[in-house]
Amino acid sequence: MIDPEQFRALESEFSLRLPDWYLALVARNSGKRETDAVSQSADHLRSLNHDCRENDAWGCEWTDHYWAFGGDGSGGIYFLNAGQPEALVYYIDHEDPPTSIDDTDTISIMTADDFQKDLDEMEADFQRRCAELRDKIRTRRWWQFWIPKTIPPWADRD
Repeated sequence: MIDPEQFRALESEFSLRLPDWYLALVARNSGKRETDAVSQSADHLRSLNHDCRENDAWGCEWTDHYWAFGGDGSGGIYFLNAGQPEALVYYIDHEDPPTSIDDTDTISIMTADDFQKDLDEMEADFQRRCAELRDKIRTRRWWQFWIPKTIPPWADRD
């Protein structure tokens, strides 16, 4: 989890003010299964945002008030616009890059509430699948070699 001092240091380093809704999003997802969608590492956020700014993400000039905060695990990123009052999450898919950072035809936009609902659904699906796996392991027969004998570390959470 990122503490408030780390956020203040990031804000100072990147000369922006992170919106309260984003800080709440990070706090709400802290301690959950590790996902790429909402980074819980100050070092990762620093690296991700330096990379976007210095390397012109997807060939587009990165606007200083944009803040990249996670990804889809396959090269796409989620970011916000710290210069606007609306709680919106933007997504750039690496397979369909925008022509500019303001190209809303190729950049997906959703409300922060919808984004959180998606995260909650993914977490619930993951927990359901882990419970199913635990049940399969518990009732596993000796000849069912495709079912693991023990819970994998990534699924060993209640």
